[in-house]
Amino acid sequence: FPSHDRCPYVETYLSVNGRSVKYTPTASGKLQASLEVAMKFTDEQGQVAHFDKYNLLSPEITDTSITDFNFLDQQRIPLKNGKYALELSITDKAKNQNPSTIRNQLEVQYYGNIVALSDIQLADRFTPSTQTTIITKSGYDVVPYADNFYPSSIEKLGFYAEIYNTDKVLGESGYLVTFHLESDEAKRKLENMSGFVRQQPKAVNVLMREISIKDLPSGNYNLVIEVRNSQNEIIATKSVFFQRSNRLSLPDGGDFTKIDITNTFAPYRDWE
Repeated sequence: FPSHDRCPYVETYLSVNGRSVKYTPTASGKLQASLEVAMKFTDEQGQVAHFDKYNLLSPEITDTSITDFNFLDQQRIPLKNGKYALELSITDKAKNQNPSTIRNQLEVQYYGNIVALSDIQLADRFTPSTQTTIITKSGYDVVPYADNFYPSSIEKLGFYAEIYNTDKVLGESGYLVTFHLESDEAKRKLENMSGFVRQQPKAVNVLMREISIKDLPSGNYNLVIEVRNSQNEIIATKSVFFQRSNRLSLPDGGDFTKIDITNTFAPYRDWE
């Protein structure tokens, strides 16, 4: 995402299973887990562009048999346009174990003279914000869904995205934002799992929606967002991969077009 001064930043989301950590007594007499999180971004020249190390604390509990919860962490990290290597290490401070480390690549690329989309943030839920916190966006608290796996117990896929610079590029011409699910392998669009919203150009427009996935069979999918101008030309697009586990089977040998689904998305207000 670009910030208000147009300097890009990366958001990170961590979700920790409460049953996977070790709890130790606190000064209050309760129990709490503590994780040491180390995050390093290195640019293409091998220079460290950002490094941070901090403690992530679980909620305090009184009974270690009741740990059926996740606790979340979100960070915002300013990074200039470019390619980066991310190294993330997490250590349970109460366990005598080596840190868990992952490495990944990412690219930051935002410019002020073209229509652009932020990455798509998968969301657990949206609630009107009563005060500004790190998860507040556009007047809502957007609680991240820090995974790309959706079990059958989850029936909705929520997402948030921002569209930039339409006022500079499109002038006063309205435009269309469409979104749909597609199969990851064949890139086949699920027509009954799609939607659109018309918006008027602004420096920043917002798309915040939910799609029902109650009747979506197990498989690999993409959520795709497209920005179309008044000539119906695609001028910006972004997608995000996710996996679905559901007991439903595909009809007619896997023909997605024959899935009959109604009321497939629940729109919030039109963000114009």
